Amino acid sequence: MATFFTSKASYQLNLPHEATESLLLAAQKSSHPPPSDFIQARQQVELMLSESLARFVFLNSGNAGPHRKFFSSTCGVSIMGIGLIPVLVSILEHKSRWLRFAAFPFFWMGAVTLVAALHSGASAGHITFIYWMLTHVISMHDYLFLRRRSSNAVI
Repeated sequence: MATFFTSKASYQLNLPHEATESLLLAAQKSSHPPPSDFIQARQQVELMLSESLARFVFLNSGNAGPHRKFFSSTCGVSIMGIGLIPVLVSILEHKSRWLRFAAFPFFWMGAVTLVAALHSGASAGHITFIYWMLTHVISMHDYLFLRRRSSNAVI
């Protein structure tokens, strides 16, 4: 109780005063309050988590602009261009037609990338999955890979 509900708690939950007071009163009456005393606090925490998730998804899906749209479109066209290589080799060098099947994954990936880029309007600000897939590793900073060491870790 002291970890989450007292005013000076290290992990104090941002709950309404009424919910916190009722829990603290229940804790004074019994060292182990019944689970029914936690219903209001649980509902408040779940509401805060769902609102936080909605804000997180909205803010993280709105970071695409015209430059990323152009990059994704260019990647789509480039990937489709790479897919032309096996087709041209099979035609110009009179190779087997089965070599043309090697172009299918490139055409498919390029088309998906291009369509996803074209459907992510710059005004709507939606990031394309393809952009994330192509650049998520290079956009990570070194400090994001470091784990924070805590001396007072609770297991």
